[in-house]
Amino acid sequence: MHLLKMFLKRTLFTYWQIICVTALGAFLRFYNIGAQPLWLDEGFSFQFAQLPLSQLWGAEALNEANPPLYYTLLKLWIFFFGESETALRSLSAAIGILTIPLLYMLGKTLDKQQLGILAALLLAISPINIQYSQEARAYTLLTMAVTLAVLGLAGLLKDPEGAKMPIGQGFIQKVFPQSLGNSRSHLKLTTDLAWLAYIGGLSIAFYAHSTAVFLLGISSASIFIYWMKTLQFNRIFFWNWIIANTLILVIWAWWLTFILRQANFNSWIPFLKIKGAILVLMEVLIEPGRESQYIFQLCRYSLFLGLALLGLWRWRNNLEKLTLVNTFLVGFPLLVFVISLYRPLFIWRIFLWTTIPFYLLLASGILAFRSRFVIILIATIFFTLQLRGTINYYQVQKEPWNEVAKQIASRLKQGDKILFYENFLSIPFNYYFRDHLSNTIQYALVDSYSATKYSYLNNLAELSVADIPNMTPALGRTWFVRGHLSNKDSDFATSMLSQNMHQIYHHSYINSLDIYLFENTQELSGKPGLN
Repeated sequence: MHLLKMFLKRTLFTYWQIICVTALGAFLRFYNIGAQPLWLDEGFSFQFAQLPLSQLWGAEALNEANPPLYYTLLKLWIFFFGESETALRSLSAAIGILTIPLLYMLGKTLDKQQLGILAALLLAISPINIQYSQEARAYTLLTMAVTLAVLGLAGLLKDPEGAKMPIGQGFIQKVFPQSLGNSRSHLKLTTDLAWLAYIGGLSIAFYAHSTAVFLLGISSASIFIYWMKTLQFNRIFFWNWIIANTLILVIWAWWLTFILRQANFNSWIPFLKIKGAILVLMEVLIEPGRESQYIFQLCRYSLFLGLALLGLWRWRNNLEKLTLVNTFLVGFPLLVFVISLYRPLFIWRIFLWTTIPFYLLLASGILAFRSRFVIILIATIFFTLQLRGTINYYQVQKEPWNEVAKQIASRLKQGDKILFYENFLSIPFNYYFRDHLSNTIQYALVDSYSATKYSYLNNLAELSVADIPNMTPALGRTWFVRGHLSNKDSDFATSMLSQNMHQIYHHSYINSLDIYLFENTQELSGKPGLN
């Protein structure tokens, strides 16, 4: 009876710990979630979520580099919660919150409850994970899916005997207890749940982001060590692995045709060298750019890297743990970098989920200290640095498309035209513009013109800056909006408009957003403009 009371007391204490950590993560993810306007990529998410499912999962999917699972979920989310900034972003926040207890379960499965609690706490207060939990994008969905898949792999590592049994026998025994006989009564349902977590997690990841396809090779590399060392080339596990991954590929195979067709599109992602790739990963894992003072950057680098190395040292005698964590943490970026030498893919957003194995290493490094006082001290320092980064994130200003739309709508006249330097800039603009525009005002949205040299959305018409002189006679009174990717070409486009039309208004916003108002010089001289 005394042992039962001790067990219940310890279990309830652990549950309260993870509940409190999850509640903290929820608060940080919902705090001021709707305060900032939608930026360009979030506007894309909203636009795709408006499409019918037949288009979203059909030909229209070619206009987006990523699979449409997130947009489908967002479409359903909008149906219940509406189209406000808070509503659109709360889907990512909810997914981000769900990832916290998943990481706790992963840490507990790999090591013990303390590792799970610490890793979950690191995720709960992570500035970069909070940021993407407050954006209507698919990266938190990808992070949650990878965490679920790795949790499944960790479950297999924990139960070698169960992993040697054919997939599905645990479920069969649960439903039909007498079907397998007493000789296999040791079969565990948890092993089949681990297989299900791996298959389900990786399948979701494949439909969350196209780069997730590389995880199949990464997970196979990590599990090979386990199969060779612990299972000693067990034949049943080999076929289990083949069946599980074949099922994932069957679920995903029909989408391969879309990826192959998208591979022919021009990429806006720049080529990176090794130094640039390392800086990208440091920005994701250590987030040095959020600290304005050198001393805080130095403390952050030292603490993160020192704890990660200490975590590796603590697991030095456990090859399975080291392999599982490091193949995902190191192997995936390395593979993406090699592929990026031929096809640029290396942008920091796709590595958001690598914070999961990294936080496991950090938690392991903290627990390497035997003194509870030292553990609490280091955790407090870490919490302070992360909280500072989170506060800095809350002060970041996003692209003020709400102000741009309000400014133009307040000065708009009958027959005005609106020209965008990049045609996709009209997407976040229209999200806010529709709320300000009177039904009595008629305007022309010239969103098929662009001064860019490439087309990310391949089906939209393009013009070069050289076409501007020929285009301006037909424009009349025109608003020109530029931003996001402003460069020398956009400066040249603005200059060309200024030479061929009369500028009567200009306003600059943060994040390189500018609006101009031009009038046709023919109209100003009393000559009728071309329409």
